[in-house]
Amino acid sequence: MAHSATSKSGSKPIAEHETETGSGENRLKRDVEEVSICKRLPKRWPVRVNDVYVNNKTNHQAQLNRCKKLLESGFNEILIHGLGAAVHRAINMALQLESDNPSLHLHVNTSSVRLKDDVVPLTDNGEFSTQTRINSAVHIKVYRLTADSETKPTT
Repeated sequence: MAHSATSKSGSKPIAEHETETGSGENRLKRDVEEVSICKRLPKRWPVRVNDVYVNNKTNHQAQLNRCKKLLESGFNEILIHGLGAAVHRAINMALQLESDNPSLHLHVNTSSVRLKDDVVPLTDNGEFSTQTRINSAVHIKVYRLTADSETKPTT
């Protein structure tokens, strides 16, 4: 990611061809032309039938239809997960489900997920390394109350 103007700390300018990595005073400057950052896939929890992982690549309407189909097929709850840029899509999807069906309720949890990236040198004299970044995530339980459970489920 190229920065112009000033660094995140605001103290000194960064040229457009450099990036900052690390945290605090131990920030390293890397020349973008010397390294390539390969983002690893996030850790994926075991997928259950009623889990829906929302992303920005799949059609929103298709993901919404999948949620509706799960609820119509007899599931009393589904879990919608969104990571990073897909958080707003996950929230939007849950709110659409709730507005279409007033008997549905929502229970929202947020979290921060540590992601690792590989830093690959583009020159022969560079070193391979990894960097860690933190991304926001949302986990939304969409459920309907049954006659057996008239209280909110615990998470």
